[in-house]
Amino acid sequence: RSQSPTIGPMPGRTRCRAARRCGCGVAAWMPDDGAFAAALRLVLPKGIALACDDPQAGSFGLMAGEKLHNAVPQRLAEFAAGRRAARAAMRQLGIPPTPVPHGPDRAPQWPSDVAGSISHTVGLCLAVVGPSDDWAGLGLDVEADRELERAIWPEILRPDELARIQA
Repeated sequence: RSQSPTIGPMPGRTRCRAARRCGCGVAAWMPDDGAFAAALRLVLPKGIALACDDPQAGSFGLMAGEKLHNAVPQRLAEFAAGRRAARAAMRQLGIPPTPVPHGPDRAPQWPSDVAGSISHTVGLCLAVVGPSDDWAGLGLDVEADRELERAIWPEILRPDELARIQA
């Protein structure tokens, strides 16, 4: 069980595809999906699979048990794209397509032999998975490249990272 490296700016960035809808404005940039995935794969540990999906692709493709009640269409599209990405990542590890429902806390309920994480932002959903024999859990978060409020830095940065940016 290892610790993930921190990833810096990604190559191939493009203007956020939904800047006006999501409120991120014209200053927000999203990485090109292919370049972003390629850069992530360079730092992922061996045995971890990564897949991307576009929530604006127009197809839900949910499996039995993958329901999201009372969701607005945009949230349902993100949910479905995250599940498609999760299944694509599982296929990379030789795991047949399996439903990934959510629990009461909205967290993905992974099959017993899988550890994984799903993250989405406007225009991009990512999933990482690995064998649960090797990984107790995995975490992934993706956000538009924009300045974060200083007040949340202590919540998301390790002490050494916080000291480095405050120096």
